[in-house]
Amino acid sequence: MLGILGGVLLAPAVSAASWWTPVRAAPAGLTQVASNSTSPTLAIVNGSAGWLWVGTGRYRSAGVSRATAVAASGSSGLVLRTDGQLMKVQLGARPEFLQTLPGRAVGLVIGAGSVAVVATSRGLFEGSLNGGLRPVALDGGPPLALAGAVAPRRALAVASASGIYFLQPGARPTFSRGSPRLGSGAFLAELADGVVLAASGSGLVWGLYRDGWQPAFQLLPEGGLGGVPRITALAAVSGSAAYLATAGFGTLLTPDGGYSWYRAAPAGSAAVLALATSGPVLAQRPSGNVVAVTTAGLYLHRLAALPAPPVYAGRRGLGELAGTAVVTVLAAALVVALVFAWRRHRGRGVFV
Repeated sequence: MLGILGGVLLAPAVSAASWWTPVRAAPAGLTQVASNSTSPTLAIVNGSAGWLWVGTGRYRSAGVSRATAVAASGSSGLVLRTDGQLMKVQLGARPEFLQTLPGRAVGLVIGAGSVAVVATSRGLFEGSLNGGLRPVALDGGPPLALAGAVAPRRALAVASASGIYFLQPGARPTFSRGSPRLGSGAFLAELADGVVLAASGSGLVWGLYRDGWQPAFQLLPEGGLGGVPRITALAAVSGSAAYLATAGFGTLLTPDGGYSWYRAAPAGSAAVLALATSGPVLAQRPSGNVVAVTTAGLYLHRLAALPAPPVYAGRRGLGELAGTAVVTVLAAALVVALVFAWRRHRGRGVFV
């Protein structure tokens, strides 16, 4: 028993990097990938937008240059250029100009019913993917971060200088009481279980839970004079899990809505530039891939259920539980018998 225990203690721990698989054929110069429930999805390569098959790395240009932000829904998508031109793209078709928006790109979202929301440093804009976008009044000032809704009836989250707002299509943004002021470098993510995570430029992560907003996690300094590494992305990857990408620690994973965090970094110490998801990662039974764009290339992490205690139910479950109990009792009895025999043998040796 001691030998078995020693072997377990000395066995090397499973590296989180082994969760990630490099996509060798991915194009060089990849800087951004859009989350999508299907593949391919939109991506930015060397400043141009195109369609990327995340599983194989195959890439096809969409004919839009000077791209700064992309969003995708199925075979349709949006591309915002550095000059403010908003383009609609479809797989296999020519890009279509929609309108020109002021300011620097903050985020793009395509929601249910082809609702499009665009956040720039000059304002928030909402409308149909097939029509024009109109400005949305945001009392807290220009948007700092944008997170899409995880379900058709859920509101998307918008961070501003005065706090976080929630926006339902066609309605005015609603301020979230007690929400943090994130400042520049903010990121938001909505989880399928209702939790909202918000990351600030200082490395402090907040969570919106049933009893309100609470500080959930503080990113520690790298060491030396580097300070707290810059956060580069935040993405929900299942019902209660999310990845936090940094320029120093790679990626950190929380499986429980922000209460605990683990380092799960692809490509060792390579900086992670962006995160995305591919497939139904927020469904009741999540599946698909987490996509990490790093300075060492593109990596995929296929979602799998975390280990959990068995659930016993019904007649079959009761039989399995009874069998487990019998095996446990027999094993304990065997250990007791061996200890008793060893002590008896030792006692005879002493008194003879």
